[in-house]
Amino acid sequence: MDWEPVIIGLLIFDLLLSIWLARMIVFSAQEAFSQLDSKIAEALQGIIAQGIGDFEPINPLQAVFADLLKSKLQETTRATPVEILRDNDGKFSG
Repeated sequence: MDWEPVIIGLLIFDLLLSIWLARMIVFSAQEAFSQLDSKIAEALQGIIAQGIGDFEPINPLQAVFADLLKSKLQETTRATPVEILRDNDGKFSG
C-alpha cells in the first residue's frame, strides 16, 4: 500500500484544522475584548453617575509637612549651579 496520499491527506487535514482553530480563538478573543470593553464602559458610567464619594479631610500635620517639603524644594531649585572644572587632559580638578 502506498502511504504518501494518506500522509498528504492527513497533513492537509491538520493544516485546515489548525487554521480553523486559530480563527475560532481569534473570534473568541475579539468577543471577550468586546464584552470587557462594554463592562468597563458601564463601570465608568456608574462611577460618573454616582460620583467618586467624599474624601477624608487633610490632616493639619500633613498639610504643614507638605508646605515644608514645597519650601525645601523651592530652595533647592533656586540654588546656583556649580561649575565643575577639568584640566587640559580631561581630569576633574578639585
